[in-house]
Amino acid sequence: MPKQPNAKSVAQRFASLLDGNDIAAVGCLLTETCEYKTRAGTLVGRESILESYREANDWAEANLHEVIYESRVIEVNVTSASILFIDKLRHKGLSHTYECVQRVTLNQRGVIEHIEHIELPGRREALSAFLQSVGISRP
Repeated sequence: MPKQPNAKSVAQRFASLLDGNDIAAVGCLLTETCEYKTRAGTLVGRESILESYREANDWAEANLHEVIYESRVIEVNVTSASILFIDKLRHKGLSHTYECVQRVTLNQRGVIEHIEHIELPGRREALSAFLQSVGISRP
């Protein structure tokens, strides 16, 4: 019987695929009914979640001169892991680093069934200030 993927390996793969903007491959790691709790509400379903990741990347690429995505797994439990996502942004000669955490929870088969976006204190406000300083407004 094949070994079930552990939370750390699934989280690392999830983060690596997002860092590389391989959104289609991310879908293989999510259940069909996966839930993604964001600051704006909860998305339900693999396709809705993938579309939200696509939209965020498309917006960044269309509005910023450069975006570099990095991440690392920072906490692991038996069925969940927390990932620190680091977005390095550059526009009009100015740079900003935005960080947030996403906690992924796996089902019994080792597939992600829940994602929770966690804002770090002051990071969203600092991002808004950076965007405003370079003349960008985000809906």
